[in-house]
Amino acid sequence: MTAMDILVADRAFRVRVATVGEGPPLLYLHGFEGFPGESPYITRLAESHRVIVPEHPGFGESTGIDQIDDILDITLYYRTLIETLGFDRVDVV
Repeated sequence: MTAMDILVADRAFRVRVATVGEGPPLLYLHGFEGFPGESPYITRLAESHRVIVPEHPGFGESTGIDQIDDILDITLYYRTLIETLGFDRVDVV
């Protein structure tokens, strides 16, 4: 698993993004427990996909939670993140 910080939306967000595997892109959105690391289910998903695991804004080292006011903001944030990473479409878990 490779992790790096990505700047999104004109630097309004700095987000830690990990990737692992090869194949069609799959965006894995973690739950309240935070970034899952190299968990068995991420490893299993990576057998058939390129798994992209971003930290949500405000979790871990990621910033920008102050830019999020409602569900529309988080939806637009993830759309911008996907475009910043160079994808047109991704599956989402």
